[in-house]
Amino acid sequence: MNQLIPDRQVNPQEAYQGPVSLLKEAYEETESMGSTTILLAVLDNSTKIHGKLHPMVAVLTIGDCELLMLRRLDGRQSPLQAVFHTEMQRIDGHSQTPLQLARVDDRVDPDFDEELALEVIERGSAVHCVSAYEGDIIILGSDGIFDNLFLEEIVDIVNESLPAPKAGGFVATQPSLLSLLAKRLVDEAHGKSEVGRHGLPDTPIGLGGKMDDTSVVVGEAAKDRWGVLFHIFFSAGRWVLDGLAFGNEENSRASANKGGQAFTCLGASSRLFSTPV
Repeated sequence: MNQLIPDRQVNPQEAYQGPVSLLKEAYEETESMGSTTILLAVLDNSTKIHGKLHPMVAVLTIGDCELLMLRRLDGRQSPLQAVFHTEMQRIDGHSQTPLQLARVDDRVDPDFDEELALEVIERGSAVHCVSAYEGDIIILGSDGIFDNLFLEEIVDIVNESLPAPKAGGFVATQPSLLSLLAKRLVDEAHGKSEVGRHGLPDTPIGLGGKMDDTSVVVGEAAKDRWGVLFHIFFSAGRWVLDGLAFGNEENSRASANKGGQAFTCLGASSRLFSTPV
């Protein structure tokens, strides 16, 4: 994480060099056993194009968590539209077999070598770099969101929750509205697994989707007092156990100072990490 702290003096060999090297170093610093999917988003305010600062979001995915970016393409008074969307990585396309990053001991696999995990990061990661503009809405979600809700449904929910302003310049969305949007996305996803008057609703993976632990992070790109983009992230988590739903909410904020980066990671374990830098 020292790589992402603005204005901190670091050795050139330890400087931020992209999401792949960041994830490799993070994996090597851990000792925990188990497996997880990965969704890593880094807001990089140091990128320059033709000599001008041009904030970018670097995205790395392993498995079936997804990131969706929405933008008002036809002006501030127009509805939000999807401009970028990652794709799931699953073995044979099965909804229960996502590509994962793992560490196991001899009880599971006597031949396990951590070099295999590093190879998954290097060769199995899907990496993207996307321009970020003021007012962009970014949604990071686990498969519990994207297996149960169609992309068009998510876009409609976002526009209903964050209607376009009638006039005037950009005004950052109230954090409470971002939090309510995150909660609604989770509730709508879980509602797809409930039998209604006309039976089970349709989902991207079939009727009724799946009851799953579900996490989502909602963020908006805005400028700070230096005129540099930063993100405010709000998250809502909810999980299902033995057919009973339990709610959990975590609110957090991640911001990037001038020349810095903001880092957010979402894992399949339904724990959300948003680290201020």
